[in-house]
Amino acid sequence: SSLPYDTFAAGQFAAMVRRGAQLEYDGFTGRTYFQRMTFTPSPAATKRLLEMMERARTLNPARSFLDIGAGNGRELAFLHQHFPHIQLHGVELSERGINLSHQLVHTKKLPANCIVQGDALALPYEDESFDIVNSRAVFYHLPYIPHTGIGAEQAFAEIARVLKKGGLAEIITRAGSGRMFAPFAQHFNEADLHALAQSAGLKVLFLQSHDINAGLPNASATVSNSIINHVGHWHLGLIKP
Repeated sequence: SSLPYDTFAAGQFAAMVRRGAQLEYDGFTGRTYFQRMTFTPSPAATKRLLEMMERARTLNPARSFLDIGAGNGRELAFLHQHFPHIQLHGVELSERGINLSHQLVHTKKLPANCIVQGDALALPYEDESFDIVNSRAVFYHLPYIPHTGIGAEQAFAEIARVLKKGGLAEIITRAGSGRMFAPFAQHFNEADLHALAQSAGLKVLFLQSHDINAGLPNASATVSNSIINHVGHWHLGLIKP
């Protein structure tokens, strides 16, 4: 069978993409990205986070929260301000993001050791650790190679593993089909996301289009569009049965 070779090749490709993403965010592109990001979440992000917390409270006690791709920690800092009783954790691939998050720790806007360096493909947490898992702008960097358990499938499996039963996971990712290169970006259509959820044993709560620029001034929205190449986004909600 050619499956072992295909799986090996897919694994090598996924590893190359992840290494490229890390170098991108730790290099010049990442410096520019984080400078534009600032430490204040966008209006669309804060609205989504508040709605997520409200949804989670209807499903479970909502005592623990994991942010995959925490960046500089700005969304976790927003949650810490509004929900100080929740245990907050974040994983960030880039060293630059980790270093920037230390500024929020120093100013008491984030708990110490809240964000650790790590990968969505191997989350450094025990099984069923979190009531809520959030992931924004991470799956762009994960190739979707169906039926291999690699890349996007592996990340979905990791979300399912660390999520408690009855827990809520929400993902923001690019809409479309296929992938682009230089830089790499994976796009997902509705069928892709439903298949990924099924592969991980997660139930789709909702799948809707998402405007990441909502509420931004025109100038900021123009900058944002230049970064994301004018693509649309999905907002996916998942429950672990």
